[in-house]
Amino acid sequence: MSRRVIVVGGGMAGLVTAIAAAERGAQVTALEAGPAVGGSMAISGGLVWSPATLEDARRWIPRGDERLQRIVVDEIAPGWEWLESHGLPLHPKATCMKHGFGHGRLMAMGDVGARQPFADTMAASARELGAEVVVSARVTGVSRDGEHWTVTWTGDGGEHGAEAEAVVFAAGGFHNSKELVSRFITTYPEELVIRGNRQSDGVAIRSLTPLGAELSRDMHSFYGHTFPWAKGHEWDTKDFLPATMFYTDYCVLLNQLGLRFKDESVGVVDEHSAQVGSRQPGGRYYTVFDERIRRDYVDADLVGIPGLPTTATAYRIGKLEQFGTKILKADDIDSLAAAMEREFDVPAVNILDSIKTFNEASDPIRDLEPPRRESHTPLVEAPFWAIPSVAAITYTMGGLRVNEDMSVRGLGGTVFAAGADAGNVYEDVYGGGLGWGLVSGRRAGAAAAGEPAPVGVAAAGAAAA
Repeated sequence: MSRRVIVVGGGMAGLVTAIAAAERGAQVTALEAGPAVGGSMAISGGLVWSPATLEDARRWIPRGDERLQRIVVDEIAPGWEWLESHGLPLHPKATCMKHGFGHGRLMAMGDVGARQPFADTMAASARELGAEVVVSARVTGVSRDGEHWTVTWTGDGGEHGAEAEAVVFAAGGFHNSKELVSRFITTYPEELVIRGNRQSDGVAIRSLTPLGAELSRDMHSFYGHTFPWAKGHEWDTKDFLPATMFYTDYCVLLNQLGLRFKDESVGVVDEHSAQVGSRQPGGRYYTVFDERIRRDYVDADLVGIPGLPTTATAYRIGKLEQFGTKILKADDIDSLAAAMEREFDVPAVNILDSIKTFNEASDPIRDLEPPRRESHTPLVEAPFWAIPSVAAITYTMGGLRVNEDMSVRGLGGTVFAAGADAGNVYEDVYGGGLGWGLVSGRRAGAAAAGEPAPVGVAAAGAAAA
């Protein structure tokens, strides 16, 4: 008799889970809280990537769970093939991120920031296999009675419920929950810009930790980027790409006190800048750079993200000003510091001390605190800029602690997590969210259906047969 499986979430991880369970004969119901499937995937760049090797993953993300990193590295390529076998086309593989850290394949449906066609095709594939995919279904409760789980949700004007032998949470993390964000990430949750979907609010954590589920160790980490601070601006998904300051890891970052607060070069793009920046006084910080950095990084092609529309622009800073950001420009550092004190109440004397110390460091690892491991070039070429900045969060990296079959620790092996709800594959530094959603979703779907973890397309097809 086939298993009944309920999947909470209809983004990349949730839809992969639903397909993987349904192709193994499970009776699947997938519940998406939003009005359409896709989650953050639908508004993403669409690059399905992972670290290229386990050695790369351990070097760049040493605090992540090595077991889970081995899974994503080993299973990303079979996962790409599996997507294509379900009518989900991808562009050829390309090297991505700093120093060739990752490799990925770009979705060949939809466009950057508009991947709804890919999500809709995934949902259609799940339905063709017999899965029920329900939108506008917000889960309100999960309970257990012997060998069965009951999931309740609101939608279509009423309350609904269903029983299942297995439940998979793939609901996208907790970035929309100010309570959980303030508990785990920053005391300034109201300053965070939401750069992902508007539904993921920690339903997995809220539902399962009271039942004994364990949390992963990286609850403070999230994937996101630096945005310009623009008072009163209502951020829309169309703003996400032009607003993202991918280049902060080549700049100097100062907090409200005028002090450097991190090694700006840490991260595969600027995700670590956003994480640490979100915890600075007032939840704000300032991105400072000179003409060389503007020319080489700010207004240049974006580095390491193949397939995105990153052609060089004469004045990318101007796009930020269109959001209402007050960007400062000066002919010398003294004048810039004075302007920052006047406009933003940042102490000029601290700014000057921070920049002077940075510029004069002969050994940026030993002479600077925090150190600068890469891209230490003094700010000396006029003019100079300062952009008031704020962190934008796409999804949280911390979540439920899972075993290798994606079962949630502490709940006996019939509740699973995938994607952002399965925590600690990455910590501090990002390694690819869509790739992890793909790989973890395939594993969770197979295990929820009572089958072994998948390896490649052939293995999945054999299991379905």
